[in-house]
Amino acid sequence: MPVPLADGRVVRGPRGLLVAADGVDPSGLDVLGLRFVDPEAVHPLLFRLGTIEAGPRTVLADPAVRAAVEDAFDADDPEAVADAVLGLVAAARLDPGDEPWLSELALPGEDGELYAAGELLLPDSPLHDVMAEDAPFGTVDADLLERHGRDALVAAGVLDGFALARAEDVNLTGLADQAETFHLDAEERWAEETLDRLGMQELPPLLPEFAAVRDLELVEDWAAALRLLSRPPLRAAVVDPAHVALFDGRRVAVPSYTAWWLRRRPVLEGRCPGEFRLPGDATLAGLYDPAPEGLDERFLLALGVRTTLDDLLSTPEGAAELLDRLADPGRPVSRAQLVALWTALADHETPVDPPERVRAVVDGAVETAEAADALVLDRPDLLPLLPGQPLVIAAHDRAERLADLLDLPLAGEEVAGKVGSAGEPRDVPPAVRAILPDAPTTYLAHDELVVDGHPVTWWAGEEDLHASGTEGLARVLAWSTGRWEARFLVEAVLRAPEDLPALLSERDLEL
Repeated sequence: MPVPLADGRVVRGPRGLLVAADGVDPSGLDVLGLRFVDPEAVHPLLFRLGTIEAGPRTVLADPAVRAAVEDAFDADDPEAVADAVLGLVAAARLDPGDEPWLSELALPGEDGELYAAGELLLPDSPLHDVMAEDAPFGTVDADLLERHGRDALVAAGVLDGFALARAEDVNLTGLADQAETFHLDAEERWAEETLDRLGMQELPPLLPEFAAVRDLELVEDWAAALRLLSRPPLRAAVVDPAHVALFDGRRVAVPSYTAWWLRRRPVLEGRCPGEFRLPGDATLAGLYDPAPEGLDERFLLALGVRTTLDDLLSTPEGAAELLDRLADPGRPVSRAQLVALWTALADHETPVDPPERVRAVVDGAVETAEAADALVLDRPDLLPLLPGQPLVIAAHDRAERLADLLDLPLAGEEVAGKVGSAGEPRDVPPAVRAILPDAPTTYLAHDELVVDGHPVTWWAGEEDLHASGTEGLARVLAWSTGRWEARFLVEAVLRAPEDLPALLSERDLEL
């Protein structure tokens, strides 16, 4: 069946032809390779035989339009192609990102050169002040902007701000194996690290929804860029995690590509966000600087600004990073803070490479020292035997774990512990049992207790307990029964047994 077209041609057969619906003017669309039926030839029979009534969105979905966009740079009249496509975009009232392929449309810049739409900025785009001078962006031609308006140009991919890459049901394994799926900087590395975080899976994990900010690697003014990224609609791409769908039906939240990228770059006052901390956890004071002002806490958290010691150590790199900062003598650390840090490291037991330098206690002062010279203190009675020795000290019962973690010897393994004085067997005063029910019945009392040639007040030997004086006895009994925190109360009872009822009442107030 011969069918006349709007451009004067005649074709055989109605299948695949278009009839312009409201909002579509066929004039000027022939440059796109579209075939519209002459309005005077429109007949209901044509629709029964395969002709399509096409509104603006249907016309844009025609493969001929996409092919025209892909070949626009080589077209005889790129400007005519641009006008035709932009007219359809305006009529369809597309939102930015609805049809990502439109960003390849060839459009004129103010310098007279042709650019892909996604490489052009509006004249008032804030990206002019954010991007590096050599960034590959042009400014859209003023006449084109006047003819079609900013809404149509932005819907076609022209940038008035950062662009977003969007997709659905993204195969994470495929993204890791194939570079430049979305033309994002290091996108395959993000996918690889996300797969490592998820562990071995029977089927490739999927991202039901993927959104990422483009062109971050071209930014020069990060203070201005972060202000843009911290506001909607870009903010969600940073602060909202990506949710990965696993084969067993679970969904696992992981850092978004945008957050992952920003965490690894010096975007916060010329430094990586992980070098800063939020207020709250005093154990990180000195090791991390306070976060700069001007950005809200949730956004800073997404960037990777440190929050608490536990959160730091729960990250794969957290323990190693903490050891590096402890080894930096320029970072102040108090003694109480240091004990809390070593204790937390021992409790998390995250494998790390043994450090070359450690923060240790040397004769009561906190200093950095060569790891080869340091010992992990496992018993307090060793302290008088280790003058000038760098000691790594954690809370009670963590010494062995910490020594294994740091690959350091225990102090008890390096001290001979030979008792060089004679002691007299004595009964432990019965009043002590009110505090230490498991206290031994006897100990060896010394007028002057000497171990390895050093005078000491107590010594918890392998077989016998040795003490010199009330203070020493209190300590050896508390240590041997695993109640080190009770040593001062035991000493008070030893000095004044008659005060036991009052001392117990005072203790009860602490429970």
